[in-house]
Amino acid sequence: SYAYFVEYKGANEKEALKEKDAKLIQLETESFKSFDLITKNQTMRLVKGAKGWDLETPVRDEADNATINNLLSSFSNEKIEEVVEEGENLNWANYGLDAPVSEFRAEAIDGKKLSLKIGKKSFDSRLYARIDEQKRVLLISSSWDVHLTKLPKDLRNKNLFRGSSISESAK
Repeated sequence: SYAYFVEYKGANEKEALKEKDAKLIQLETESFKSFDLITKNQTMRLVKGAKGWDLETPVRDEADNATINNLLSSFSNEKIEEVVEEGENLNWANYGLDAPVSEFRAEAIDGKKLSLKIGKKSFDSRLYARIDEQKRVLLISSSWDVHLTKLPKDLRNKNLFRGSSISESAK
């Protein structure tokens, strides 16, 4: 029983904790309340309303809920690939994190806030990143480059007609 409870079960619990710590974004898809995608050229703000996601800036419009949920799911599944450096006296400029190329800010339903700053590309095209004000430099997937450079047209509801149908409004 020692082998089962300490060795086997303890190893599974340690692995689960390690997996959780490796997650870049510690929020589940359904817990997002709002988020911002910020680049040097634009800021997009999306807020979850009663009917789903709404784009607030740079234009006010309904967002495509399926696209937003897929995007947030991608964010929630991303992992920290490597911790490059950590400590008190980091030179953020070496990694482009003194003036980030892009940033992802999110707020959860419970009020928890998160900021992910993206800096330069590494020699192997992964990206340097910093979570909140943590004193560590991370390497993350280059897919964040694609995620954070979305345009409003990529996230807007693409249905031509919205709301009630013409026959309903004629009643």
